[in-house]
Amino acid sequence: MEEPVYADEAYSLRVKEILTKLETSKNGLSDEEVKRRQKLYPSNELIAADPPTVFGIFKNQFKDILIIILIFAAIISIVIEGREGITDAIVIVIILLINAIFGTRQEWKADKAIQALQSMAAHNCQVKRGEQIMEISTKELVPGDIIRIEPGIIIPADARVIEAVNLKTVEAPLTGESTEVRKFATGKLAIDTAVPERTNMLFSGTHVSVGRGLGVVVATGMRTQFGQIADLVSGLKVEQTPIQKKLSQLGTQLGQVTIAISLFVVLIGYLAGNELSDMFLLGVSLAVAAIPEGLPIVVTLAMAIGVQKMASRHAIVRKLPAVEALGAASVICTDKTGTLTLNKMTVRKLAVFQSGNDLGLLDPDKVEKNGNELGHLFRSGVLCNNAKLNKINGKLTEIGDPTEVALLRVALRAEYNLDIMEKRYLLRDELPFDSERKRMTTVHEDTKEHEFLSYTKGAPDILLEMCEGYLSGEQILPLNDEVRANITNKIGIMADDALRVLAFAYKPMDKSTPVWNIMEMEKGLIFIGLMGLIDPPKPEVFDAVKKCQAAGVSIKIVTGDHRRTAAAIGRELNILTPSTEVITGEELDRLNDVELRNNVNKYSIFARITPSHKLRIVQAIKSNGQIVGMTGDGVNDAPALKAADIGIAMGIQGTDVTKEP
Repeated sequence: MEEPVYADEAYSLRVKEILTKLETSKNGLSDEEVKRRQKLYPSNELIAADPPTVFGIFKNQFKDILIIILIFAAIISIVIEGREGITDAIVIVIILLINAIFGTRQEWKADKAIQALQSMAAHNCQVKRGEQIMEISTKELVPGDIIRIEPGIIIPADARVIEAVNLKTVEAPLTGESTEVRKFATGKLAIDTAVPERTNMLFSGTHVSVGRGLGVVVATGMRTQFGQIADLVSGLKVEQTPIQKKLSQLGTQLGQVTIAISLFVVLIGYLAGNELSDMFLLGVSLAVAAIPEGLPIVVTLAMAIGVQKMASRHAIVRKLPAVEALGAASVICTDKTGTLTLNKMTVRKLAVFQSGNDLGLLDPDKVEKNGNELGHLFRSGVLCNNAKLNKINGKLTEIGDPTEVALLRVALRAEYNLDIMEKRYLLRDELPFDSERKRMTTVHEDTKEHEFLSYTKGAPDILLEMCEGYLSGEQILPLNDEVRANITNKIGIMADDALRVLAFAYKPMDKSTPVWNIMEMEKGLIFIGLMGLIDPPKPEVFDAVKKCQAAGVSIKIVTGDHRRTAAAIGRELNILTPSTEVITGEELDRLNDVELRNNVNKYSIFARITPSHKLRIVQAIKSNGQIVGMTGDGVNDAPALKAADIGIAMGIQGTDVTKEP
């Protein structure tokens, strides 16, 4: 059998091609073949390096040149002065031990990045072997295994989708984007398709939100996308913070000067006729006196006070020198989703015909509360919807697709009673959303007016073709070319603001028949209006960005999201200005390291970025002499967080791997 086809190639092959290359089938591998492959390929787990021991960390506290000089001085004091030098030696040793204990206590948080990644992996999975479905440990998976995909499971390895029924996954830990990703089995993708666009692939560590299917394992362990991130993280060396570099430089220079002066004094005294032993002791005393042995403790205490002040503001500092590094940062690279934004889809714009053929754009927060003006639009968004808002112990719980939840929330903000609406309009039939149809339709019985109505929502271009009229106020008017052009223009305006646009329509149904076909439900619709959605910036971010910019700190957005969406958020926060530009991961790949280093300062937005891109960006900025802070909350941020001068993990929403030093 040839080398297994890994995730970097599998998405560009059809299902039949991938099964042939992996010498497997939809029935799965035989037990004999599994045993053979388990001997050929490594176990399906991430490989973690041995963490440093307490003794190893303690020993590293004595590598500083000033510390070495003090140890040497203590030994010399005992050798030359005997008992009289013991007191000085004990004082020096006590100071060194206190400093070492302080340092060891702070650093006894071994680098658990790989272990944190391991904790996100699935422990068991269902696999098809010899036409039988069985549950096994994920460590036993091999390339060619057929895994069963169901809602709620964590994907155990990178796999090519071979069967999919309404299958959606959430890849936020890997890509940083919380929007559900629709997965398909059919077709193949271009060879250079970016990871977030690989809609026929399932990635280890992500989870299934809805749907079901089958996948053929194409990469396990360190070969998976998670494994590649783990490899990047483990391959990075922890660099010193600015204050550590300065103290190290000061120690080296001070040590060199101290030794030079001490030797000079010893030489002059000896040439002047003094005993060599007396002059040597004088030189050692001079060296000890010149070295600020209390400096490490003073610096440690000062930073410890800073840590306490940060903690009072809900910021936990894992390593003391990070306090100074944060204050010295000149560039902050930040993720977008969940860091700058709410990580919650929100309706930003509404569009309805208020009179005649004038389609007006409205702000949901400025419309009349519980008014008739938008009643039809809000009703269609609430009824043609499978999401739920439940109040449990006074807290609103959201269940369902984030986009559908947003449609419920905007109606709630406008003070529409969702319970009353759903009780009045009883669901009688439904055509669920389909990726090919790009729309959803429901039929409801109006128990008050004793009539049946169908409501449809979906992609504007598709829905507009199905409409014959439009609702203007309470009038139904014919949908002519002029009105269509007006609607299309408003869709373009909303799309330019990076809004995801949904169109809504309805139709009175014949109540004489209890069963309707698709043609009856979706033909001759009446256009109601549009809603534009986006994941908006957090309210507190605007002030934070202004303060950073006022302090001379440059901010760069580094995100896996699309160029247009990232640019819209950047413009709103005044991060993207006329003097800065947007670059995508694909464009970044065409730049070598020197070109990136020379041009990195002119970019304020990096879109469609992978973990390896983030690492390159941080390293390019650092190579220009900048002190870089990196914020993030996903596994995809881990390599860049570790490479930055200061890594800032978002504690509430952040994954464990981002919080490790």
